[in-house]
Amino acid sequence: MEARQALGAFLRSRRDRLSPAAAGIVSTGRRRAPGLRREEVAQLAGVGVTWYTWLEQGRDVHPSESVTRAIGRALQLDCDETAYLLALTGYPRRLDLLARAEILPGHLELLERMLPNPVCIHDARFDFYAYNRSYRFLVSDLNAIPEADRNYASLFFTDDGWRSRFGDRDTLGQSLVGRIRSRIAHQPGDPSWQELITSLRDRSTEFRRIWQGQIVTDVQEMIKVIDNPLVGELRLELSRLPLGETSGSRIGMLTAADPQTTDRLAELDRLVGDEPAVWVRDAEAVDPATTERLDRSA
Repeated sequence: MEARQALGAFLRSRRDRLSPAAAGIVSTGRRRAPGLRREEVAQLAGVGVTWYTWLEQGRDVHPSESVTRAIGRALQLDCDETAYLLALTGYPRRLDLLARAEILPGHLELLERMLPNPVCIHDARFDFYAYNRSYRFLVSDLNAIPEADRNYASLFFTDDGWRSRFGDRDTLGQSLVGRIRSRIAHQPGDPSWQELITSLRDRSTEFRRIWQGQIVTDVQEMIKVIDNPLVGELRLELSRLPLGETSGSRIGMLTAADPQTTDRLAELDRLVGDEPAVWVRDAEAVDPATTERLDRSA
């Protein structure tokens, strides 16, 4: 979807979501829909009705940053939604979401030092590029899945065995779709993103349902509950750190949210301790001495 089409669809969804009462508008007479009319959004934002209509229709108009923010305020967008709106209109510094995750020796050493806590590195499209052995065995043996299929979003929405291990799947699914939407705004016409979205929409009714809701979020911290096949239920605090200032790649770190999970992570690492400490895609691109040492650390 081109940026102008995505912008129009997003504005319409947020206009439909906002009731006149919530916007401080006294409603008179019957309304065909519960949300605001276009002229009401235009009035709240201080812009012309025709010009705002063109925005929703995906025409080639270019709002200033101040006008874009005014529309966001009129629609009562939250911080993530405002960032998404600005990205679609081209104002923030765009992330380089097409770049491959650059794995350095220090990253692999971090993954090893964090054991028994599960840690992974994925790119903007959620392709795994590295993980430690606790993450490898967190849901199932990731190394048993073909390397080309090791994508968190695809596994969550299309692999029933993988998905069934997660608690509160609806909340996790909405968060994941919201992050995908917030990132695709930086390269809305890129074929690799379109390939991922098309695949998920074709293969998952749940993804299609959530995607149609125009959810936008970029939550960096949350609690995940995972039923590990080796040690049982794990309650984990997720934190994400960017690999670079303009990179879409992230380090995902999971730490125990309670003492029982601390003990179970230690037990998990004991059970799989004979396996290499770290897996990395394209290992030949990383310092050979580092990968050789990590292989020996099993």
